[in-house]
Amino acid sequence: TQPAWAASAAAAAAWDTSAPVREKATTVSYQQFMAMQPPIFSGGGSHDKAKDWIEEVERIFGLLKVPEEDRVNYGSYLLKGDAKNWWQSTSEIRFAGQGSISWKQFRDSFFSTSFPVYARDKKMQEFLDLQQNQSSLEEYITRYRHLEVYCPHLHTTDEARAGKFVRGLRDGLRSKVLTSRPRDLDEAVTMARCIEEDWVRTQKDHQKKAGQHSQGGRTQVKRQHFAGKTRPYERRDDRTFRRNLSTRSEATQGSVATPTSQKCPTCSRVHPGKPCYRVTGACLHCGGMGHFIKDCPLKKERELKKPEAGSSSARQTSGRVYATTVEELQAHDLVEGTLLVSSHIARVLFDAGATHSFISSRFATSLEVSARRMSYVLKIVSPMHAQESCREYLPDVDVEIHQLHLPAQLVILGLSEFDVILGMDWLYAHYAMIDCRKKQIQMLTNEMQPVEFHARRASRTDKILVSVLKAKRWIESGSVAFLVNVLINEAEQMKLQEVVVVSEYPDVFPEELSSLPPTREVEFKIELLSGTTPISKAPYRMAPAELEELKKQLQELLDKGFIRPSVSPWGTPVLFVKKKDGTMRLCIDYRMLNQVTIKNKYPLPRIEDLFDQLKNAKVFSKIDLRTGYHQLLIREEDVSKTAFRNRYGHYEFKVMPFGLTNAPAAFMNLMNRVFQEFLDRFVIVFVDDILVYSESEAEHRDHLRSVLGLLRKHKLYAKYSKCEFWLEKVNFLGHVILKDGVSVDPAKVSAVQDWRTPCSVTEVRSFLGLAGYYRRFIQDFSKIATPMTKLLRKGVKFVWNEECEKSFQTLKVKPTTAPILTLPSGHSGFVVYTDASGIGYGCVLMQHGRVVAYASRQLKAHEQHYLTHDLELGAVVFALKMWRHYLYGATFEVFTDHKSLKYISSQRDLNLRQRRWIEYLKDYDFTISYHPGKANVVADALSRHAKATLCSMLTRSWTLLQDVITWQPYICDENKAMMTALIRHPLMEELVMKQKGDPEFATNVEESKKTDSLWHQDQDGSLRFRQRLWVPRDKGVKRLLLDEAHKSKFSIHPGSTKMFQDTRRNFWWPEMKREIAEYVAKCLVCQQVKAEHQRPGGLLQRIDIPMWKWEDITMDFVVGLPRTKRQQNAIWVTVDRLTKSAHFLPIRISQPLESLAELYIGEIVRLHGVPKSIISDRDPRFTSRFWGQLQKALGTKLKLSTAFHPQTDGQSERTIQTLEDMLHACVLE
Repeated sequence: TQPAWAASAAAAAAWDTSAPVREKATTVSYQQFMAMQPPIFSGGGSHDKAKDWIEEVERIFGLLKVPEEDRVNYGSYLLKGDAKNWWQSTSEIRFAGQGSISWKQFRDSFFSTSFPVYARDKKMQEFLDLQQNQSSLEEYITRYRHLEVYCPHLHTTDEARAGKFVRGLRDGLRSKVLTSRPRDLDEAVTMARCIEEDWVRTQKDHQKKAGQHSQGGRTQVKRQHFAGKTRPYERRDDRTFRRNLSTRSEATQGSVATPTSQKCPTCSRVHPGKPCYRVTGACLHCGGMGHFIKDCPLKKERELKKPEAGSSSARQTSGRVYATTVEELQAHDLVEGTLLVSSHIARVLFDAGATHSFISSRFATSLEVSARRMSYVLKIVSPMHAQESCREYLPDVDVEIHQLHLPAQLVILGLSEFDVILGMDWLYAHYAMIDCRKKQIQMLTNEMQPVEFHARRASRTDKILVSVLKAKRWIESGSVAFLVNVLINEAEQMKLQEVVVVSEYPDVFPEELSSLPPTREVEFKIELLSGTTPISKAPYRMAPAELEELKKQLQELLDKGFIRPSVSPWGTPVLFVKKKDGTMRLCIDYRMLNQVTIKNKYPLPRIEDLFDQLKNAKVFSKIDLRTGYHQLLIREEDVSKTAFRNRYGHYEFKVMPFGLTNAPAAFMNLMNRVFQEFLDRFVIVFVDDILVYSESEAEHRDHLRSVLGLLRKHKLYAKYSKCEFWLEKVNFLGHVILKDGVSVDPAKVSAVQDWRTPCSVTEVRSFLGLAGYYRRFIQDFSKIATPMTKLLRKGVKFVWNEECEKSFQTLKVKPTTAPILTLPSGHSGFVVYTDASGIGYGCVLMQHGRVVAYASRQLKAHEQHYLTHDLELGAVVFALKMWRHYLYGATFEVFTDHKSLKYISSQRDLNLRQRRWIEYLKDYDFTISYHPGKANVVADALSRHAKATLCSMLTRSWTLLQDVITWQPYICDENKAMMTALIRHPLMEELVMKQKGDPEFATNVEESKKTDSLWHQDQDGSLRFRQRLWVPRDKGVKRLLLDEAHKSKFSIHPGSTKMFQDTRRNFWWPEMKREIAEYVAKCLVCQQVKAEHQRPGGLLQRIDIPMWKWEDITMDFVVGLPRTKRQQNAIWVTVDRLTKSAHFLPIRISQPLESLAELYIGEIVRLHGVPKSIISDRDPRFTSRFWGQLQKALGTKLKLSTAFHPQTDGQSERTIQTLEDMLHACVLE
């Protein structure tokens, strides 16, 4: 629900008609303005008068096109009396020192005095409470249109406006209009007027006929009618009905009916002055619309409340109800939901086919409501002709919907599937309208407040779980599927006006960046390597949804002025990357531009160094700039280099875009200049993230003002939704900062326990490499990871043994108890613990008994031959080099478990290595002490999750927008049981069953019982080979598996190689690669849609077909790749022309030819022998004299391609294209 002040603000914004005139303003003289006879405002009177005056003056402004600078002068001249005095004081006090006053400022000040917020709220409340009641239709329409102006934000759609108007009409008129379902307000007003005119015309006709009968001398007793009070089409309440009924009875007793009284030709009854109920379709009992006499709620209400008769036998009446059993529930598409009934959670059915409202006997006993006995027996008939008698009901049971209360009379019935059934009597009493298509119910409370309820379809717990294959068929047939994630329900963020200090700077937190940033002392420059020519690439193809989003985001950037149309020779394609919240981020592919850009070497701060400044801090605030890069201008001569191309045109950035290689360094330079005086005092900055820290709240108040003042001064804007203020604990750069120290962010390690076992060297490298970000928190990380790091060595076969599994599981468990590392304070109290082994070094830095950091590394190859004495001394040297910035100039103590190191300084016979280390140790003031056993205390580990294999996912996600609002969860506390369901693919179950029927199953099971066997049997009985599920020889199950991997909506007909790689991750059977290739070759769809990548031979001279593998090979280089940790930025691709197998050797683009030759001998010749011929392009490396002499000595013939004719080396080019596609896909993922 929108608060009153927000509604009033929105309403005031809707009144603003003083939008700037786009045409060129012309000078308007005062005489011309006064000739329009503008109204004078003297203050006082109603608030409407002030609003009307403003609207009339602005209408004249718009008509004459009065310039903005003249509007305040002209408007203020029209103020007289109290209004004139108000403006004189306001202009002298509030706008003192301000050069010019805008009309918007004048208008806001005027409304704050003459039409304050409370007055606008009062008008809004009048509109919400508006009802026709006894006023005429035209009076109601006039009042509605008058009050609607004050609440434009309440009903923003035509349907909502029409609904509000119709709900305020009198009962009978409302029901007539509702049956026509008006689409907008004008249509609803027209329908109401037509119905009113028809009734007036009918009344006149009846009165005319009644007058003719009276003039003819016939005796006629005039009955009391309700012209001018109620209409025949209106539903009367019970008291009105009884009063009319008694009047009718008295008139009948005191009258003399004569044969000459004219009867109605339709019903053969006498009802002068009133339309026939059979013609109008009204109830013959109460005259209401929408039901018949047998379903009349007034009749049943009177019967329910009638006291019991004295006789022992009660009379009977009948009713009906639907969906009382399981079968009937499943046979109907019902409207149901979960509501609070008498403050108890109940499963409720809305049943327009039920004559009464019912409550189950089981649920009725749980309510604190006394049952009453009916004066008759109510027999209920279900659609299956089952009958049940009811004798009791619960009066005035409270049904709560959206915190609004709607009472109900509930008959006690033996229901099995629902707690409550709300029937026609309840729906009619609350003016219910059911939209069966949308499952929506619109109602009115007794106070005429609108209620809208979104029901859900009835469901059974035994229908919740379905097989994956059945779900897949439903999705293929067009059904909508949802992938639902359970999220943490975080507390609502405080409003900006409620945050101390921050509320003083609302301009620093705008909703959007609406214009270009100002010129700053730092401009973003793009300096290129000499000889660089403009780079232009064709746009990428996009899906329709992406094109729609692209058009929208381009328009937003154009409106803000961030981009402009371009005629630059540069052109880079664009693409979209999905954010965490599901929205799309527009990304420019600047990779080729980054390759030819001279790198900006401006340093980015080390994260550990930033945290060292937070000592003794207890209060934190984090500020995140709003699209920070867009707040820095690009140097004008470099704007053309940022040009990007897409389907809708050619544009270039005027502000710094995302994706440029020097962007972080340039923005870091700007932030350091802005916060130079505050850095490392109470502010740390990392690119666009700002952390303000203080030792007390009083200090933090001043610090926060200083930072926000700087942001305001330099016109840097933050995003309030991403900022946090006045915290005792803050997440910053992947760490959690507290007053006690720094720890890892739990959100970064929450999925580590679900990490699957690595199946390749790449996954092991990813696991160990990403864990290094939190290496300082992990004790002996390198020692724990040693079994896995051995798999990364060249020439080592990937074999996952028990040691690797133990190492992997240990690193998975450690993040759950990550330590809090203290922040160093001062230069005293440091203690270093060191340890060395045949695997590596490990050390711990502590201060005042608390851990500051851990460090470890594995031994290099030559260090493994060191003696124990040298290893222990090397561990001390390693620790001092690692923490030099803490220990240099400080007095500290080093503990080691090697006792002889205590006397290292007094030993005489030292080798050269020891002497060199002793010279280094002399720079520090420390003593070495002996500490038996392990010196380091318990530490924890950290890691990250490996990449997911999308091809193995059997789910399909759909976006959840506002549909969550319509969900009505069913809460059942009857069984009090907790269940866990394990969903398995039916194909897996069939595969396991076929395994047991295979003749080789018994043999393989026996093999799995051996300790060093590659076979393994799971608890469910399935047999696995190298942790992959074994597929038996059964052709049927193989066919199902291949169809799932090739023809499903999640694979979409991959090639044989891709399909083999995807399948081998989880399954294995002999000769699977050959069978997959044969399957793909026979696929009709693949033959129809996949194009050949080879051109026809034509008249070109074909290359001879090789006779043996690796006798004839092709070579080429892939350059321009990002630099790895080993400084490698290119790939040397070597392909065998016969088998099409390839080697991808990582190299440096500047690597000398001698080194390349050694790599060629070690990786190609060593494995496959000397080839007979090498086909390559005319790269300078291949045309060099050194390369030619080397191949001549080896006996290999070099075949160089024709210049600018890559078809000669087509095999390498095609392989490189596949490699680039894979790398591009990895970047996008």
